[in-house]
Amino acid sequence: MADWPEADQVKRRLGITFSSSDSGVDEDVALALDAAVEQVTNDTGWDPDLDSGTLEITASLSQAALLLAVACFKATDAPHGVAAVFDLGGIYVARQNPHYQRLLVGNRLRFGISGDPG
Repeated sequence: MADWPEADQVKRRLGITFSSSDSGVDEDVALALDAAVEQVTNDTGWDPDLDSGTLEITASLSQAALLLAVACFKATDAPHGVAAVFDLGGIYVARQNPHYQRLLVGNRLRFGISGDPG
């Protein structure tokens, strides 16, 4: 069984090698990681109020959170989703990351369809 990624893993993926405690980077990384774990939990449909036990964290869910944490941290580098602008148009950051979506496959507990007939 896997575990949620740690801040050091996010920093390695981002290429942050300097001591970042004074620059606020540690807080930004922690915030991005917390948001990513929260979003992965929401996207799987796991609800601690409705589901018994805890969410089983698979390697796929861990990698999805890591991918999303890096994307959250780097999002400020692409204002309004635009990563770069060239003569023929812009390169946009994907609104629906296909790698993230693929990592969630098989882990969703709830779907948008209501079971209530009335």
